Amino acid sequence: MNTQPHDKVLSELLAGSRLTPGRGLAELVARTGLRMGLTGTAVYVADLQQDTLQALPQSPAPEEPALGVDTSLGGLAYREERTQRSADGDTLWVPMIDGVERLGVMKATGHGFDPGLVDRCEALAAAAALLLVSKSTHSDVLIEAERRRTMTVQAELLWAFLPPRTIGTAQVTSSACLEPAYDIGGDAFDHSLIDKGLHLTLLDSMGHDLASGGASAAGLAACRATRRSGGSLADIVPEIDKILDQWFA
Repeated sequence: MNTQPHDKVLSELLAGSRLTPGRGLAELVARTGLRMGLTGTAVYVADLQQDTLQALPQSPAPEEPALGVDTSLGGLAYREERTQRSADGDTLWVPMIDGVERLGVMKATGHGFDPGLVDRCEALAAAAALLLVSKSTHSDVLIEAERRRTMTVQAELLWAFLPPRTIGTAQVTSSACLEPAYDIGGDAFDHSLIDKGLHLTLLDSMGHDLASGGASAAGLAACRATRRSGGSLADIVPEIDKILDQWFA
């Protein structure tokens, strides 16, 4: 098997990622996998409601079919956050995680996986997860893969304001979701790790339209602005009230 030193391969992956667009990430990961001795890779991300895993586009490889989170080996790796191996031993499904938030899985194929190659695949999946998150700030590739249908304008507005759905440390984990995911109205959340504490915010504006979505977005902005300026909970509440008074004036 023709392989290159692992540290050199990963360092060149990171260097090559700087000018790689989001839509080229899966191909970059695949090329890196070949240099590690794999025969192929595919990057899958979970949809917004975490029902399926959708492969990112990768030319010239054929399009990979979507996988059920509850009905596939890749889905098992995603659910349990643990690498899974196919029955023939030639395919690995490796979870891709950003901090404590599950993003998806990386499929790796090869001619047998010794413990060292498994470790290298897990390192590649970890690097791919970090790159995917960094690219998502200026590319729609992750967002498009997460969606299975069109999102309403008010839902688009709120999702753009929301933090990652899961955050955490060794001491605490916070996770949230919103339904109906593609048609949320005035519901919003925020969670942030502050020193040794966890700050949680839940907002529920009346209605299910753009006005209610805008009100929650304004309230969320007021909450964050006050908190990030050193304000306490007692300071945050009146600031939200003041902003909403202006919003509805």
